[in-house]
Parts: sequence; structure tokens; C-alpha cells
Amino acid sequence: MAYVYKSSSNIDKKVLEVFFDLGMSVDKIQERNIPNNLSSYRLLYIGDESFSNPWKVPFGKIPTIVSNYYYGDIWGLTDDDGMSKLASNSPLKINEDG
Repeated sequence: MAYVYKSSSNIDKKVLEVFFDLGMSVDKIQERNIPNNLSSYRLLYIGDESFSNPWKVPFGKIPTIVSNYYYGDIWGLTDDDGMSKLASNSPLKINEDG
């Protein structure tokens, strides 16, 4: 999978840990170095950062997980009202197989 980031200091280590625990290999790709061809990746992860050129982030070219609420309108996820943050008093979980 490809993890797109702007600043290495903002890479979410807990997210990486989850992907590694699932046995996934992760290539970290800085925003300014995104390749034109992503066909070698099965999944794209976009973290919660303010990107310099969000329209150049290849959202939706391959299956994509978005943890970013800044660009929902640019990527066609929401209207101009934007996206809200999700809050929880316990760690969020993914329910697989059911």
C-alpha cells in the first residue's frame, strides 16, 4: 500500500502499526514525490495533514482510505460544508468479517 504524507513528522505511527499487524507492506510517499502510475499499489492511505497541492493527491485512482477532513470538497466526498471530525471516548476499531 502507499501512505501519502506531506511531512514525515506527521506520519501516524499507530496507523502504520495497524497496517503492519495486518501483514501489509507500506511505502511512504511524500506529497511532492507521488508517482504518476500507482498500479503497483492495491491501496492508498491519505493521512490527516494540510497538503500543499491536494488536487495532485491521487484520491480514488485506487481503493483509498482517507483520514483527512480538509479536502472533502476537492476530492468529491462532501459539499462545501465539509467533513467533521469523528470523536470517541475509546479507541476506534474496525469490525472485520461481520
